[in-house]
Amino acid sequence: MAAPETLTMILRAFAYAVVVSLSLTTLTQAGGQAPASQAPDVVSIRPVPPKEGLDAILAGGVRAAGGRLWATNSSVHTIVHAAYESEFPYADQIVSQETWVKAEWFDVDIRSAVPFGAPTEGVRLSRDAATLLQGVLQDRFRLRTRRETRELPRLVLTYARADRQLKSGIRQSDQNCTGVARGANPKCETRPLPGKYSARGRSLSEFLSYLSRPAYAGGTVIDGTGITGALDIDLEWELDFKDLLMSQGHLMAAVQQQLGLKIEAKSIAMPVLVIEDVQRPSAN
Repeated sequence: MAAPETLTMILRAFAYAVVVSLSLTTLTQAGGQAPASQAPDVVSIRPVPPKEGLDAILAGGVRAAGGRLWATNSSVHTIVHAAYESEFPYADQIVSQETWVKAEWFDVDIRSAVPFGAPTEGVRLSRDAATLLQGVLQDRFRLRTRRETRELPRLVLTYARADRQLKSGIRQSDQNCTGVARGANPKCETRPLPGKYSARGRSLSEFLSYLSRPAYAGGTVIDGTGITGALDIDLEWELDFKDLLMSQGHLMAAVQQQLGLKIEAKSIAMPVLVIEDVQRPSAN
């Protein structure tokens, strides 16, 4: 038989465990430090006619605000990319052999009683919003994926000169406007217009996203310069939506003449998310 001191220690430990268990249960029920995983209250999915030409380039996108997450005029490929963007930032890192994944478009509306957190820089959805969207894709589209590494074509922004001398169109900024919304501060003015980019106190990654638009550089542009910090950038070139190939030539020349940089085509090993199986969504 155990000694009285030992029995006392065992009883105290048991009592402590009961108190901790009850405390965690109370916190969970009250919305405290151990919340349940977020789940959608309402999910609406409906097919919409796909757009063509410039309308197809400008339409679509996945957004979240408060407790609402929605996709408008978006392909399944676009929606999957938004759900996994923190891990696979470029659209061509989402791979599928199903042609309808890009050809068929949907409107998706997801409502949650719990507001989403703020997204991190360069990612459209916060982690909880992205996780919720992944769950909807798995539930309603029966999405199954795997991860691989593949060689992907990339346009690499690098120095035009061996001495890495830059032109006046790009320079270190005396202010950091990261996270400042457009129009919120005149000193942080940013204008990513067709054929003209002007930004103050912004990161190089924002400029790369601008260059990567389909009608501009013609592919995904990644950094090969290693330039860090806040930048002031001014770039202008002749853009003609009716002749994008000629416009790309004008852009390449402008990047070299105005920034002292150049854009080179390369193949780079990158992680990809392969869609193993996906089905058209179940009815609402």
